[in-house]
Amino acid sequence: MKSRLLLLILSIWLITLSCNNPTPQAAIPVPGFTDTSPAYSPPMALTNTPLPSLPDFDTTLSLAIGGGGGTCAQYQDGFPSPNFLEVNGGGKSLSVCFSLKGMDLNQSFKINVFQSGNPGDASLESPNLFLDLIQGSANAEGGFSYNVLAEGYKKNSPFGIWQTHSNGISTGYFTLWSPKRLSPGHWYFSISQQGSTFGFVRSDFQVESAIPPFIDALSSRPSTELEPFNFPAGGFHLVSPDENGKIDVVGMDFPFNTSIYVLLYLLNTDKPGLASKQVVQSNEYGSFNIKLSGPFESGQSYLLIGLSDPNTPLGTDGNHIFNWKSPHDFFDME
Repeated sequence: MKSRLLLLILSIWLITLSCNNPTPQAAIPVPGFTDTSPAYSPPMALTNTPLPSLPDFDTTLSLAIGGGGGTCAQYQDGFPSPNFLEVNGGGKSLSVCFSLKGMDLNQSFKINVFQSGNPGDASLESPNLFLDLIQGSANAEGGFSYNVLAEGYKKNSPFGIWQTHSNGISTGYFTLWSPKRLSPGHWYFSISQQGSTFGFVRSDFQVESAIPPFIDALSSRPSTELEPFNFPAGGFHLVSPDENGKIDVVGMDFPFNTSIYVLLYLLNTDKPGLASKQVVQSNEYGSFNIKLSGPFESGQSYLLIGLSDPNTPLGTDGNHIFNWKSPHDFFDME
């Protein structure tokens, strides 16, 4: 009896000792589970790379259109057929020369630009468009010329020019801005009018390889809405400031991890010129996203420029006429 009691006391003592000094146990594998936790590494030390100081830039820039006789001058002697579209697009802008027959001038119509047959096909649409019949003026072809206006846009932001002729055919052009950069490939352009015998007319066009880099003031309109692009009088895509008076600006395809100089020029005003300048750092993909301060004025037009080399000439041939090869964007403040 004593030996049994002694054995019991010894067992309890051994169990208590093992609990106070546990022996490391091997992990028990769980079927179907693989530990993918990354190995621990100490946090990286943060570094602050100072941005370079801002150099002096041209305080004023002039805008000029190249020669060639004007928009659609190649068709001044006539279009190939009554219903004809010639579309040229690249980057974020489109220019369209048209000849149309059978359109009801008293009804609205729409423009669609789209791709098909590719993953993530883009589809863009204009607001309802209509002719400013009240402000039309007589033309040399025995008809009238009208601005093409849009619902929700001011009259100083026309989408194009529409001319009627005595033979019942309408000709003219559209100048459009896309909220998305048109990717290289095959695209379609159509004009449609519901409730009339016109129906729709469609044409296709090719977008060549994109030319990087680009800078963009984010539009306040829907991301699929075509907007006007009227150069040089103004009437560009619309931007609204946030509650702090700033706008969102994005840049893509700039050099990686590089200082980018963002310049803002005020255009159609009594005092055009450089409104602000800022330097930012692109990331490892050559992109950046910033809040840009003005000052901004409602109804004014602006030119936004992004430069990776501050020594890039903003003017051509040593003058102050803007060099269109620099990454840029035109916009109007709502």
